[in-house]
Amino acid sequence: MTASGDRISKELLGSIGNPPAKLRTNGDLRNYSATHILRNGTAILIRAVRPDDKMLFRTAFRNLDRDSVYMRFMGYKKDLTKTELEQATNVDFDRSVALVATVGSGEAETIVAGSRYVADAGPGPHRTRR
Repeated sequence: MTASGDRISKELLGSIGNPPAKLRTNGDLRNYSATHILRNGTAILIRAVRPDDKMLFRTAFRNLDRDSVYMRFMGYKKDLTKTELEQATNVDFDRSVALVATVGSGEAETIVAGSRYVADAGPGPHRTRR
């Protein structure tokens, strides 16, 4: 059980709140996936974002309420642009990593959360070394 009370079975190590026994990556972070059981019993899959996730991202965006869109994009918009979908789904997994949490599978798979981090490239013209 995690600190937040979520249940984790031994075969699911590597999900939220537990150090991974062995990451399921097959040697490449693009293949990362881990299953997590929420306190309410819902199973979610936490996995790497893939280039073919564009429709899942578009559907997730369309399910956001107006205030969520405003807070996330600093303005109102009706849909994601082609460029935004490309940026969201084409991840290099070298300097940036993007994960989604999904429920369901196959045609019923739905994105319920997402995260991304980008590594700092180091000192640039706008930074000073100390």
